[in-house]
Amino acid sequence: MEEDGTCRNNIADKAELSPLLESLIGATDGERFKIINFFSELIKLNRRTFNEQILHIIKEEGPFSTMHTLLIYLQTALQDQCPVMAGLLLQLDLLVEPRKMSIYREEAMDTLISCLRNTDFPVTQLAAADTIMSLQGSFDFSGNPRTREVLLKRAGIDKSSRSLIQVDQISNFSPEIDITPEEEKAADDWERRIASILVSHEFGTLFEALADGMKSRNPELRSACFVSATWLIYMLTILPDTGIQVAARACLLKQFIAKLNSAKDVEDRILSMLALNSFLHFSDGLGELTSYTKDILKGLRELKRSCPLASKMLKVLVAENESKADIWIHKELIKEDCSENGEVLSVICFKDKFFSGHTDGTIKVWTLKDNLFHLLQEIQEHIKAVTNLVISESDDRLYSGSLDRTAKVWSIGKVAIHCVQVHDMKDQIHNLVVTNSLACFIPQGTGVKVQSLNGESKLLNSSKYVKCLAHVHGKLYCGCHDSSVQEIHLATGTVSAIQSGSRRLLGKANPIHALQIHGELIYAAGSSFDGSAIKIWNNSNYSMVGSLQTGSEVRAMAVGSELIYLGCKGGTVEIWDKKKQNRVDTLQMGTNCRVNCMALDSNEEVLVIGTSDGQIQAWGMN
Repeated sequence: MEEDGTCRNNIADKAELSPLLESLIGATDGERFKIINFFSELIKLNRRTFNEQILHIIKEEGPFSTMHTLLIYLQTALQDQCPVMAGLLLQLDLLVEPRKMSIYREEAMDTLISCLRNTDFPVTQLAAADTIMSLQGSFDFSGNPRTREVLLKRAGIDKSSRSLIQVDQISNFSPEIDITPEEEKAADDWERRIASILVSHEFGTLFEALADGMKSRNPELRSACFVSATWLIYMLTILPDTGIQVAARACLLKQFIAKLNSAKDVEDRILSMLALNSFLHFSDGLGELTSYTKDILKGLRELKRSCPLASKMLKVLVAENESKADIWIHKELIKEDCSENGEVLSVICFKDKFFSGHTDGTIKVWTLKDNLFHLLQEIQEHIKAVTNLVISESDDRLYSGSLDRTAKVWSIGKVAIHCVQVHDMKDQIHNLVVTNSLACFIPQGTGVKVQSLNGESKLLNSSKYVKCLAHVHGKLYCGCHDSSVQEIHLATGTVSAIQSGSRRLLGKANPIHALQIHGELIYAAGSSFDGSAIKIWNNSNYSMVGSLQTGSEVRAMAVGSELIYLGCKGGTVEIWDKKKQNRVDTLQMGTNCRVNCMALDSNEEVLVIGTSDGQIQAWGMN
């Protein structure tokens, strides 16, 4: 098959696989990989039904469980062997209806993504990228993947279209084969199942790895990741939306726009256009792409003559752009790189200043003038990460909570802060709120610790792993790891349930990452496990009054009088109209980082954002 791929069908038709399956057990490592590689090549037939017949034989005819054998060998395999083994294991797992959880699938996916990200082994990276691309399931008579050709046809480019484009520009078309309805159905079913597994693993982690691969200096790796990303983006328009669309868009939208305008290969530009057209069909995708209309129009106009899809997209984008109503306009004012201090874990605004807390224990004092950050002070009196910064209710003190088990009280001067008190909290502080007489914080374990300034403490809500806190009028609100939300009356210790928790398979919960109280409403942000990542309750009777169907995994939140800002795991900030509860804009942080914290100034004119890659950004709003 390596010498002449066209013999693959004859070998598949005549080969006895049982002896090879039996010899897997006693074979040496080198012999074992040759057998597994043989099986992997054998299932690259040009008919889907034949491939699945071979897969069933490999899975069922050995003396022992082939999948279990592969799983064991995968643990000790050499780096360059892992992608092939993982690809075969994943395909065997998909022969049955996909289950909610499969140890074989999880191990195979983890291996493929790990190999794709392993820049120390470029050969392994390329093998993983090629394996992922071939999982689409279409092959020519020689066993070469037809993924690119299939996508070009979906963009409206096939043999009949070649007269519209120079012959040497479109090359990825193999001889046609007769496709029966049975073959077509088998191919469609396979493509849906494998794509669903690939995109849903750990909430779209594969998109992050593909986005990194598309930036590689290796042209083969760059191309394979680009084709796979285009395919999976396209499949997201067919699969049910489980919130992955937002993650995919955050990782890849800008790269596809750049590729549309800069790629020299016309095929790559057409595939980029197909991906952007897929984004148009995402939930809120039209509104997202219209913000990039000027960047997209040039590329579409150049493809208009050769590809009907370009004309359709032009009509949609131009019409949408012309009919836009008044929207909130946000402009990036400044970005500051603080990565030498680690992640930015907390930001808070106070009058004409804002403060930032970092993982190396540093607190920075800033002012924003003339659209420039001015660092007034940098101080490091905590020996571990500063997890939270809080302004006291009397507005004259800054409180900092840290993993070094202390809370420090700072006086706020015109250009600097000065530590005036240190409280030994006897536990790590993961989130902190302060009243006039109490400090409430999330410790290392369960519950919430409430400590008076004279040192007396008690543990409340001890049955819950709390993720975030909010406080107003003597009531403490807890967002928990199991997605539950409680209200605690601090004077009595009474706990009332606002939202009950949910048990998740293998302990994978959907935690509440952020809570905000604004007026009479409680806003809780987490993952979109039931279709809405943000839920809104009335804090007087706990009745649910709304939700935001974002689909993103929200890690931080800021609520103003008109707008709600949602900081997401994929490095975006979604902006929602508070009254209409619809999204009006999305801010891109520029990297695939995680938004850790956000704060609005008192006039709600500046939004300050801190990220996991150590960036601080300020956005102005008109």
